[in-house]
Amino acid sequence: MPWPSSANFQRTGRRGLTASETIQLLYRQIKMRRGLPFAVEIPNALTAKTLRASKAGKGVKHFATTKELYHDLGQPDCQV
Repeated sequence: MPWPSSANFQRTGRRGLTASETIQLLYRQIKMRRGLPFAVEIPNALTAKTLRASKAGKGVKHFATTKELYHDLGQPDCQV
């Protein structure tokens, strides 16, 4: 899994948490729950096939802007 980009950390920061605070919250949840605070599952056959195709670039769409992405999703008026 690739290391999160600085843009992801900046988005977290805009919501009021620094990257460090976010990681601390995750560790607290792991300690409190004695495990990860989310399910970790092995993908089923369809999901595994889709992931392989995506990694190979098959059926992957690329957008220059988020506006183009939302338009493709049928949400042209969506604000980011």
